[in-house]
Amino acid sequence: MGIRFACHHCSHAIHVKDFQGGKRGKCPECGQSFRIPLQDATYSLAIDEELGEPVPQIAVASPAPKVAAVHASTSVGAPTQTATKPQPAVASVKGAKPVEKPVVKPVPKPPAKPVAKQNVAPPSAPPSAPPVNAKIRPRAFAEAAGARWYVRPPSGGEYGPASEELLTVWIEEKRVTADSLLWREGQPQWLTADQLLPELYPADSDFYEEPNRRHTDSDSTIGFPEMPSTGPSIASEPESAAKPSPAALLKAQRKQRQKRNQWLLIGVLSLISLLLLAGLVWVLMSNMKSG
Repeated sequence: MGIRFACHHCSHAIHVKDFQGGKRGKCPECGQSFRIPLQDATYSLAIDEELGEPVPQIAVASPAPKVAAVHASTSVGAPTQTATKPQPAVASVKGAKPVEKPVVKPVPKPPAKPVAKQNVAPPSAPPSAPPVNAKIRPRAFAEAAGARWYVRPPSGGEYGPASEELLTVWIEEKRVTADSLLWREGQPQWLTADQLLPELYPADSDFYEEPNRRHTDSDSTIGFPEMPSTGPSIASEPESAAKPSPAALLKAQRKQRQKRNQWLLIGVLSLISLLLLAGLVWVLMSNMKSG
């Protein structure tokens, strides 16, 4: 199936899909633009002049050998159809004289131009693709499935909790850079994104730019969203309730150990003092009884 025709500029044979009929295309051989016919035709159509686009100039001498080479098997029985197709376009360009009907006979294609490639569709804009490593599931996600994640970008602030899927969206949209700090439930300390998720931050990627927070208010599914009031939200809590940094955690733990040791020492000394006092009282009472 499909639509088969030849470029009216260079007679290059082309085969495209049915849904591309009537659309604009570009010849992969000569690079000229044309309009794709709605069904199988001998040549492509010129771009409409009323659209404000000039009709491409067509070489007068080049179509003759191309027509014979591409349609040698079918043009012998119908020479008029192959010869008269490009004449209107040739005659409309700069007042050129109409092309005379070429003698239809098999002519070998010049070696400078290779044999026409089949099934070549005109280039179209490729669909937007996700980042190269968007579908790679990091080991940290596999080790803590269903964990809630928190993000501290270099620009400041804290965002979360976020699920694995939402964090992946933030990374794909470059909201979470490689130097952003990440923390999840059960993790002892904050780590940078490239240390915790190295699969999503290769050395040649462009995820090292600052996170763009311009869309946080307009698009809650792409930027760092405000968490709903029904669940816990670190971002909505005051700064005093934010999670401390790793250095602050270590300092607080050290102070707690020191206080615990101090109270333990005080308790031991108090017990010894009580024992000494009891012994002193017992000695005094014994002396009084003996005297």
